[in-house]
Amino acid sequence: MLDKAGYLSDKSPEYDKSDLSMSENIIVIGCGLSKLIKRKDFWVSRPKGRSDYQILYIANGAGYFNVENEEKKIANGNIVLYRPHEPQKYKLVLEDAPEVYWIHFQGSKTHALLDKFGILNNSVHYVGIHGDFSIIFEKIIVELQLKKMYFSEYSNSKFIELLTLFARGISEQKVENPRYYDQIFNAVELFHQNLDKEISIKDYAHMCGMSPGWFSKCFRMRFSVSPQEYITNLRLKKAKELLDSSSYNVTEIAMLCGYNNPFYFSRIFKEHTGLSPSKYRNK
Repeated sequence: MLDKAGYLSDKSPEYDKSDLSMSENIIVIGCGLSKLIKRKDFWVSRPKGRSDYQILYIANGAGYFNVENEEKKIANGNIVLYRPHEPQKYKLVLEDAPEVYWIHFQGSKTHALLDKFGILNNSVHYVGIHGDFSIIFEKIIVELQLKKMYFSEYSNSKFIELLTLFARGISEQKVENPRYYDQIFNAVELFHQNLDKEISIKDYAHMCGMSPGWFSKCFRMRFSVSPQEYITNLRLKKAKELLDSSSYNVTEIAMLCGYNNPFYFSRIFKEHTGLSPSKYRNK
């Protein structure tokens, strides 16, 4: 079995709580990777749990985890959360080719952060299969092993990054068909790069093999506004920046923001800001 790990304290993997400052927002206690190579299986059983939190990310294969008083086979791309003093029992079986990263953590803001990222409400979440997850885990392990200057602060910041990516993965599952997410984000990139040009939502949707209605629905589910509202907000934000910090006149700014008709631009601008472009600049 390949089991590499790093810990905040060298005294023992089961950390001494007196060594830690609970004033830390979130602090990584230990992090590692469990991977079966020849051993047929591997068990972990903690009937009383631990006093910290634990997240396990199934990077490959599958594992068997007791969650909500039931053993479940959890496949790759999922994370499993164990809360403080929650019974922990799970096993890995060689034939499933499991690779499981784990991390123990605590801190004064831990509960609030997990809640903010949508992780606290359930014990199992699908977050996706991304190489970035494994890369971050590996960086944390190395930091805890080498213990270079400010290793704890670095490990904690990387863990926050990891939680953020997990939260993104969880939110993406709320879209009825997550595979369309790439087209949605490609569209956003297109919008940012072509604000001074005419943008056809209909043409882009058809190019992606989506109906305009379905594209707009997926877009709204992710950004809470329609594609056209998103583009308008981007253009008006750019217009405000140009009015604030450039010498372009209103007609030139309208063109740079994708409005060929300066009068239409002025009307849209006033509808959203309550001021005409000229009055906005003077103010």
